This record gives sequence, C-alpha cells and structure tokens, in this order.
Amino acid sequence: MNKQLTPFEQAEQNREQGMKRLAGMLITQAWIDRLRALRAAKVRMSSTEEKQWHALITQAAIAQHQYFGYDA
Repeated sequence: MNKQLTPFEQAEQNREQGMKRLAGMLITQAWIDRLRALRAAKVRMSSTEEKQWHALITQAAIAQHQYFGYDA
C-alpha cells in the first residue's frame, strides 16, 4: 500500500523527480553543445571522448528508465 503523502512530502518528491529528469536533460544538452563546438571548429571528436559520452548518455538513459519508465 502507498502511504498518503502530506503536501510537503509530495512537494519534496516532486522536486527530487524534477532534479533527476533535469540531470538527464543537462547531460544531453552538454553533449549537443560539445558536438556543435566541434563542428564549428571542424574537428572530429576523439574516439576516447566519443566512448566516454556514449557511456555517460547510456547511463543517464538507463537511470531515466529505471526512475520514470518508458515515458521519461
């Protein structure tokens, strides 16, 4: 059974969920900004950096799915 949350508890839960969603969006935006900077400089992303970004975005996507399901 789920306990009925007080308005303060519900607000805290909403803030926590919002921060988790925001973290995923920030990672994605940072990646996009990096790609744009590289494209503007006409430089390819190194293989190592590409692997690091891939691991970070994959981890963020898994966390989003675990917390929020497919609708995240």
